[in-house]
Amino acid sequence: MTGRLAISGALVAACFTSGCATLRANPTRCRVVTTVASAALVGTASAAATSAAGADAGAIVAATVGAAAVGTMAGLVMVQPVCQPDAAAAPVSPPAPSPPP
Repeated sequence: MTGRLAISGALVAACFTSGCATLRANPTRCRVVTTVASAALVGTASAAATSAAGADAGAIVAATVGAAAVGTMAGLVMVQPVCQPDAAAAPVSPPAPSPPP
């Protein structure tokens, strides 16, 4: 069961990050998607792990909410390196024309 969960998590993460090139063009959308995806992945993993451990419903909810908060914080930390535009893709201004003789 753990192997399937790891594979599922990796596939979901790959789906979330597959659109990074288009998300970088819209920084606000990139920040929102990165933060929400991180919270969802960590919260879902925590819910699955807590449920598999045989905890009651209150413990599952508490673990999920706490993990989602931690995932949100992790997403906010990851926003800067993930969403910053590539330096190589920045437009280069043309050189100034030379003065006439």
